[in-house]
Amino acid sequence: SNIVTSLVVAVIILVVSFVGYFILKNLFFSKLKDYLIIRSIGTSKKAIKRIIRVELTVLTFIALIIIAILLILNEQSFNYLPKVFRFYEWNDWIALFLIIVMINQIIAYRLSRMIFKHSVVSALKGVER
Repeated sequence: SNIVTSLVVAVIILVVSFVGYFILKNLFFSKLKDYLIIRSIGTSKKAIKRIIRVELTVLTFIALIIIAILLILNEQSFNYLPKVFRFYEWNDWIALFLIIVMINQIIAYRLSRMIFKHSVVSALKGVER
């Protein structure tokens, strides 16, 4: 039973991460021009990567807080979703949180690498189309 539950949670984490990656990628490309302008004024690669990492981390924390609030409300008053909190202990939630943060950092790394593949001028021309 615990193995099946762990497998289900792992599959859910993978699916949510996959969907989250595409959402963050679309968000990233909507802000690509801003990042390219920051790059064109001489900001270092390290600083731009840090900006992207912090921005994605903040968005992830906001999403996690909203999800936690909705799950708590569901536990207390609504019955639309199964009761989630009682099935897991605190160490499970902490492990899940750390996995999400780790996946977030991998996504931030992959997206930040995209900025430096082309020159600023050619990349800005591509964004304007």
